Amino acid sequence: RRHFDESGEGVELVMHVVSRIGDFTSVAAKIEAAIDGRGKVRDEASERLGRIRRQVEEVSRKARDVFDKLLRHQGITRYLQYSSATLHDERMVLPLKAEQRGRIAGIVHRTSDSGQTLFVEPAEAVELNNERVGLLQEEREEINRILWELTHLVHLNQKELLRSLEAAAVIDLLIAKTKLAQRFE
Repeated sequence: RRHFDESGEGVELVMHVVSRIGDFTSVAAKIEAAIDGRGKVRDEASERLGRIRRQVEEVSRKARDVFDKLLRHQGITRYLQYSSATLHDERMVLPLKAEQRGRIAGIVHRTSDSGQTLFVEPAEAVELNNERVGLLQEEREEINRILWELTHLVHLNQKELLRSLEAAAVIDLLIAKTKLAQRFE
């Protein structure tokens, strides 16, 4: 709107179209407060989401500590295909050589396509992984709730948004016609 407050030929007609554009500053502010520039939901989008994400970080750190301890143990690393943990379905696991099955107490989650590696969740990490998986589920649910609220807010403003979009399209057309006409003058 503010770009069309100048006087000139056809301004009244343009101002009539511009007057159909709504002010969605509060809607945009709520969306920008919840969604960052990359399209990710911000930690600050809700108090609950921030708390859950801090808990995920804390539990993940504790799980990494358990795995770091296991990976420093020479008796364990010799049974591994490679000496680092990996993720399988949100759970940290160790890549155990297939022929070493049973050498590490824990749950076998899958076997590699070649059959050479078993991905084992060590018994020491099961509770931490369970807690982490539960928190990640809570995070997804809270993100869905936040996105639903934002979607509902847009839905409540649907008619005004569509009317503004149509007005913006008319203004865009008028600007394009004006630029084209200026080229032929």
